[in-house]
Amino acid sequence: MSPRIGVDRRLLAGVAAVAAVAVLLYSVLIVQRLLFGVTLIMSVFVVSLLLRLVRALERIATALEADADAEEGDVRGAVADGGDTTAGRADDDGAT
Repeated sequence: MSPRIGVDRRLLAGVAAVAAVAVLLYSVLIVQRLLFGVTLIMSVFVVSLLLRLVRALERIATALEADADAEEGDVRGAVADGGDTTAGRADDDGAT
């Protein structure tokens, strides 16, 4: 999957890793609170996971929409041709 913007994903991951280390070092050496740095790093990580989830859901929705449009086009074509729109479907009238 290529990024939508012209930035390499490895570069972004490297910058994020350097920023995480810098925040962790700052929290340990300057503020002297380890949990402060861990909290900041984890919050950034959770936000990135949420963004990945949203992107994945958008791709799924787009694919389902394309499938529905293609199926709707097939049904419209069959109706316009005077064909049977239920062809290939199993009868489910409850009779065994």
